[in-house]
Parts: sequence; structure tokens; C-alpha cells
Amino acid sequence: MCCLVICSVTIGAISIISVGTILSDNSETIMQLQSSTSSQKIDKLFMSIEQSINTCYDFSAEKLSDISVFVKNTDQLNSFNDSIGSLLKNVVSNTDCAISGYIRYNPDILKDDIGIFYVKDTDTGKISEFPLTDIKAYDKNDKEHVGWYYTPIENKKPTWMPPYINKNIGDIYMTSYIIPVFDKSNNPIAII
Repeated sequence: MCCLVICSVTIGAISIISVGTILSDNSETIMQLQSSTSSQKIDKLFMSIEQSINTCYDFSAEKLSDISVFVKNTDQLNSFNDSIGSLLKNVVSNTDCAISGYIRYNPDILKDDIGIFYVKDTDTGKISEFPLTDIKAYDKNDKEHVGWYYTPIENKKPTWMPPYINKNIGDIYMTSYIIPVFDKSNNPIAII
């Protein structure tokens, strides 16, 4: 009888250890799968945002390559702004997690009050035109107010801004994907 009790306790202990190991392994596998799935969703979201802004850039780059046309003819600039504005509003409306869309021109070339800035209300989904930030009123190192303008121009390439608090639209913690636009002489003319 004593042998039977010892065998039962030993088998029970081995079973408990084995079940614990299996549960631990299964939990780890489940967590890895969930992490992988979440990572894929985030990657897809970022790619969607990039694709939307790349579309805006593709629409704009050729038209902006000779900015002097817009400097000389404000009617053409206004017509272009109407077109890119409609596209930006559509992008903000139809791109998951997009809360703003804008085009800002180099204030040294065009007046600082020229550009488009749409913001989506995260509660209602309503998209409104927002006042433009006076780029020249801030130091170019002020990331919370104008980092979105200067950083991509300095990088000379499409840029994901590190997360920052956007002071221009109500202290929203966000990240931005921005593409600088340069003319044929590689001078910065706008950001999208």
C-alpha cells in the first residue's frame, strides 16, 4: 500500500509539473501570436498612411516643381489648393487613424498664410479646416509647433516624426508621416 501511495504522489507531481510546463509553453505561444498579429496590424496601418500621403505627393510634386508659376499667378495657386485640398480631405476622411492632412508652402517663397490644414475631430469624425501655424513665429527647433515642417526638409526625404505633442491642434500626442517637396534645384518648396 505504501508503494501505491508513493507511486501515486510521484505520478501526481510529475503530472502537475508537466501540465504547468505545457500551460506555460502554450501561454508563451499565444502571446507571441497575439504580438505578431498586433504588429502586423500596426504595420498595415502605417503602410496605409504612407500610401495615402504618397498619393498626395505624387499628385503635387510635378505641379509644384516650378513654384514660380504659383508665385506669379495666384489663380493657379488657388486652383491647385482647391484640388489638393479635396484630396487631403478625402485622405483624412478615409485613412484609418489619420487625424490631419496638410500642405504647407515654404514661407520664404509664398506668404506664410498659404496652405491647407484639415483636422478630424476624433470624437465625431467631422473634418474641419484649421488655422495655419505661423511657421516663422517659432524657432525651427521647436518640435511641438514646427518640427513637422523643418524635420522632413532637413532629412530631405519622407519622414516619420517620432511621437510628439502637437501644440497646434490641442496637445494631441501623435506621430506624423510627412514628405518634403523640392524644386528642380533642390530648394524646399512645401511639405505634405
